[in-house]
Amino acid sequence: MLSTEKGFITLNPDFLNMYFDAHVHADVRSYEDYEAMVLAGIEKAVTCAHDVYRMTTSQVYLDHYDRLLRVETRLAARAGLDLYVALGVHPSAIPRDVEALLEALPEQLRAERVVAIGETGVELKDDRETVVLERQLSLAVELDMPIIVHTPRKMKEKAAEEALRLIDRSGIKPERVLLDHLKEESVEVAMDSGVCMGLTIQPPSKLTHEEAAELIARHGPERFIVSSDMSSIPSDPLALPRCALKLRAMDVSRKDVHRALYENAADFYGL
Repeated sequence: MLSTEKGFITLNPDFLNMYFDAHVHADVRSYEDYEAMVLAGIEKAVTCAHDVYRMTTSQVYLDHYDRLLRVETRLAARAGLDLYVALGVHPSAIPRDVEALLEALPEQLRAERVVAIGETGVELKDDRETVVLERQLSLAVELDMPIIVHTPRKMKEKAAEEALRLIDRSGIKPERVLLDHLKEESVEVAMDSGVCMGLTIQPPSKLTHEEAAELIARHGPERFIVSSDMSSIPSDPLALPRCALKLRAMDVSRKDVHRALYENAADFYGL
């Protein structure tokens, strides 16, 4: 499965169980987590900008972006994890001078290893969220980039409906949007919209491994993108391999497991 070259770990591309963790927060995890992920067959991941500090000003965000791009991608590479980056304005952390950040964002998005805008979205707490999400959706259209749209722990169905309304109004191609952190009821809301549907395995506040597997087994793997949302709260770096075990126990084919836990994310991010 593993080979070494010049001190870096690389994965055998013929290894069957390969995974792509589509949404993590690498800057609040350890190097040892990277190693554990690689040893379990996780080949790629995308680390998303988030509300890691009190994101009071645009400069705090820009320093956060720099950390993801300059430090985390290199640490992950040393462990053998192919880590990419999404940059955006999180709805829980809109800075005072958000206009300056939105003006700086297009240049940031041109950086090497940036593959998406995000995470952004709605929390249904502040009218500014709508404007900030709309601006980032417009930017995704302009730059032809995928965008990760967060839904909150509370009022998830209502938030998903509001996000879908803004997505539809923006004119973005639905397949360029990952509507993330969905549960069973919000999956039903998103099913006919054409967006990619994000399943986040992070009990107890999000899905369990079993719940994610059941949704994939019931609806098929075609539009689901699975992630651990690995962050500073209790999270499972091995969420995808554990979900694969649940899917195989449900007699889901290896092909469909690979589709849901690797190919869909790779297609969405263009990797």
